[in-house]
Amino acid sequence: MKVFIDVTRTWESFALTGIQRVAIEYLRALRETLGSKNVVATRVNKRGLWALNEKQVQKLLLLGQKDKPRGKRGRRWRWNGLQQKIVAPKNEKIDGVLFAPEIFPAELAKHLTKFQKTVALVHDVFARDQKAFRRYINIVSRFHARIVPSRYTKIELEEFFGEVSTVVEHGVSVLPPINKKVLNNSKTSKSQEKILFCIGSLEERKNHLALLQACERLWKEGEDFSLVIAGIKTKSGLRAAKKIKELKKAGQKISWLGAISDEKAFEILSTSWAFVYPSSEEGFGLPVAEALSLGIPVICGTGGALRERVRVGGCEVLKQNDVSSIADAIRNILNTSHRQKLADEARALPVRSWNTAAKEFLSVIASIKEK
Repeated sequence: MKVFIDVTRTWESFALTGIQRVAIEYLRALRETLGSKNVVATRVNKRGLWALNEKQVQKLLLLGQKDKPRGKRGRRWRWNGLQQKIVAPKNEKIDGVLFAPEIFPAELAKHLTKFQKTVALVHDVFARDQKAFRRYINIVSRFHARIVPSRYTKIELEEFFGEVSTVVEHGVSVLPPINKKVLNNSKTSKSQEKILFCIGSLEERKNHLALLQACERLWKEGEDFSLVIAGIKTKSGLRAAKKIKELKKAGQKISWLGAISDEKAFEILSTSWAFVYPSSEEGFGLPVAEALSLGIPVICGTGGALRERVRVGGCEVLKQNDVSSIADAIRNILNTSHRQKLADEARALPVRSWNTAAKEFLSVIASIKEK
């Protein structure tokens, strides 16, 4: 049985959000697990459901690894080669599973009945547009099964479905050359530059403004460290973007890199003193899991599924997601011995691969019945 994985939104955008990275990693892991001939990357539009050719798939798999992704969303790639339309046999269903690992277009709904089984991955319930989210949830209810990345999202979804979704936690992406570099520099050195790294789109939920205000307070107290921020700007992150400019103008040690490649992100992590993620709520917390997998201590709160990430160790947990709590946490982690303790905890944690996630997804497929 083939797996048809919808990557429409990922294919049509030059941005590289967390959801897009998850879609790409599932595509990669399923191809490694089942073989490339048994995994079909698809995109949908008003004219039908289409299979990407191999050249396009390879381009997608490389998205963001080395090249810097563009910050704007909604841009379309130039088509390279023809795409084959996916049509169900007459009076029969397609012998395969349709998997939607991203927030799919509404056009996908009319193709659900063509497949023997369908599975949707619901990342979280933090919709800005409630009307659009209700439409999305309505379509999700037509899938044979739903998977979620955390127990938190599973509980939240019970409001909509009343039935149990299956938790399949994300894996982590580790680039081997960067991983070796981290392992070679895992010991905390007093002479090491204290760089705090934060990655994520500048939006209100990510709480960048409180982080910036906390750093400003510490710099005024004489603490010596640098803050590096990566991520695109959104409308709700305008105040944070303005604050970054103010701090840079004041001569503080802060950098805003905008959108960066995966390779660049892991390179910065490899030399960071700590990873800071003050988000108020997350459906999983992929950047936290990735930082911990590299042995980098993390500062973060317990909002949403982050509670599931921080309880395993390696984290300086925020008492609250406010300026004072963030400042206290940074002050603690700047202590060399305390930082080393958290780094040791992080390095001792098991690393979950995307192939493991893919195999658990296939187990979900095997357990569901056709409608």
